[in-house]
Amino acid sequence: MAEIWDPLFPDYPLAADPDLQAIVLKLGDDKITALRNKFSTTELEALEEVFRHEGAETAQARADSIVCLLEGEDKNLAFYYREYADEDGNVIKKGLFQGHLIVRGLAVHYASIRSPRAPTALVHTIQAAKRALHYTETGKLVIPGHRLGEFSRANWGDRMVFQEGRSVAVNSTSGLVKIVRKLRNNPDLSKRIMQAAIEASLPKRRSAAVVEVIDIDLDATGTSDFELEDNEWYIHRAASVCRLNTLLQ
Repeated sequence: MAEIWDPLFPDYPLAADPDLQAIVLKLGDDKITALRNKFSTTELEALEEVFRHEGAETAQARADSIVCLLEGEDKNLAFYYREYADEDGNVIKKGLFQGHLIVRGLAVHYASIRSPRAPTALVHTIQAAKRALHYTETGKLVIPGHRLGEFSRANWGDRMVFQEGRSVAVNSTSGLVKIVRKLRNNPDLSKRIMQAAIEASLPKRRSAAVVEVIDIDLDATGTSDFELEDNEWYIHRAASVCRLNTLLQ
C-alpha cells in the first residue's frame, strides 16, 4: 500500500504514522473485499442470464448446460468462447475469451480497476466464473458455508491442500497465467476481447474509485506446449453434443 500512497502524498508517508497506516490499510482492504464480492456476484448473475438465454428453467436443464460450459481442458473450456458447438464430433469454437461469463466479469474490471487490459483481470474473471459454475453444477446454487464459500486467494489461488495425509500443491492460478500469457503473442485477439468487455460495460457502467487488486505472478515459470485456439472458426474431433451461444443480445 505504501508504494501507492507515498508517491501521492509524500508529506504523509505511511511508515511515519502507524495510526494513519492502519486506517489506510483497513479502507483499502474493505474496498478490495467489496470489489472481490462484486466479481463473484457478477458471475452468478451472468450465469443466470445464460440460463435464461438457453431456456434452462429446471435444475436438470441447468446442470446439463453447465456440463457443456465446462467441456474441454483448462486451456480451452467451452465457456471461454462466444460460440461453441459440438455436433457429430466436430467442435466449432468462435470468439476466445469473449463468452458471456468472461466479458461480464471483464466489464467489472473495466469500470473499476486501473489498467483493465492487464492479463490478471482475465485470470480473476475466469476464476470467478469457475466458482459460479462449480457451485451450480447440480442445477441449484450451493455455496459452501463460512470462509469455504468466499472468492478468496485461499480458496481459488495457488495453495496447498491435504490429501490422503500429505500436502499437495493446487496450482489453479499459475496454470491460468500460462494460458493468458499467450495473449501477448496475439494483439488482435487481445483487442477483440477488450472491445467485447467495453461493450458489455456500457449499459450499466458507473464511475468507480480506482483500486489495485493484482497479486498474480504474470512471470510464472513453466514451459508452454500449446497454442490458443481461436481462428474464429476452429474445428477438431471430439465426442459430445453441446451447442452454446453465450453472446447474449
